[in-house]
Amino acid sequence: MLRKIRVSEGFFLGELLLSLSIWLLAIGFLLPFVMKLSDQSTKVRMETGAVHLLYEEVQAKIADGSVPGNKTVNRYGYEYDIIWKNDREVCIKFAERFQHPVEKCEAIE
Repeated sequence: MLRKIRVSEGFFLGELLLSLSIWLLAIGFLLPFVMKLSDQSTKVRMETGAVHLLYEEVQAKIADGSVPGNKTVNRYGYEYDIIWKNDREVCIKFAERFQHPVEKCEAIE
């Protein structure tokens, strides 16, 4: 048994380096895709939270009839600014991951 190990002595290091380089190449190609997917998931989660908050404000305005003031709401782990432009339009403003401001508006009909 000891002689069989000595016969194949040089192949172990070569196979190890080959498999390691294959793993590194696979990670090098897949890691940017995973990071982009995570960024898009966060962006969709923030926009969904903003739309939910926007329609809650519109429904509250329709139910009460009064225009609430501008305010900042921390919901879903993100900070949203609710801005009433006039008594018929409300906007939600929030900052994305790299502080790009996004504004979504809805008019009450």
